[in-house]
Amino acid sequence: MGKKSGGYWANTVESASIVNAILPVIFEQQADFKKPGSIAVSGDTNFVINSFPYQGKLNAATIKKIQVHKNGGGLIYFTAFQKIFNNSPGPVKDKFIINTSFKRNEQVVTSIKSGERIIMHVSLNVLNDAEYVMIEVPIPAGCTYATKKNESWNVYKEFYKDRVLIFAESLSKGIQQFEIELEPRYNGTYNLNPAKAELMYYPIFFGRNEIQRVEITK
Repeated sequence: MGKKSGGYWANTVESASIVNAILPVIFEQQADFKKPGSIAVSGDTNFVINSFPYQGKLNAATIKKIQVHKNGGGLIYFTAFQKIFNNSPGPVKDKFIINTSFKRNEQVVTSIKSGERIIMHVSLNVLNDAEYVMIEVPIPAGCTYATKKNESWNVYKEFYKDRVLIFAESLSKGIQQFEIELEPRYNGTYNLNPAKAELMYYPIFFGRNEIQRVEITK
């Protein structure tokens, strides 16, 4: 287990051999490991989950406090989250520090011109080594993509109408740089929503910058 690196072992045979070796020890040390597990939810609502996978929604208007208890053996992965609309999001900098800017000829600019290609530069300061990171970079509404390139072997980009998602299997502590080539088309002043970096499997660990404004001129 201590030699597992990069989130996986070398191949399926090695993985199966290691699991075969450690499972008897787990069963011996934890007599109830094979017993069916369940989740008990109590508080403002009460119910038991014993069939998996399970997904449910609770009404935030009526549910203010709940307790979650795991019973039985084995392992159960439990995730809970809520969604809110934040009108004025501030920066979050305790796990990742992320900043976006626009560059022309390697120089940072504060306004961009329609019809002229521009580089949207993303600087991500990873405060601790991280695995399976997703970086969400909104683009201004007056822009489209000049190119859609996946130029690096260790990251993967998905291009959507309003944002780019960048996926990295692992990021070392320190500054990471990413670039997105845009083509501004429509003049005006636009909101630029915060860019965000989060752990894909533990999204409560994230960082973001503040909301910004960007001007596109003739």
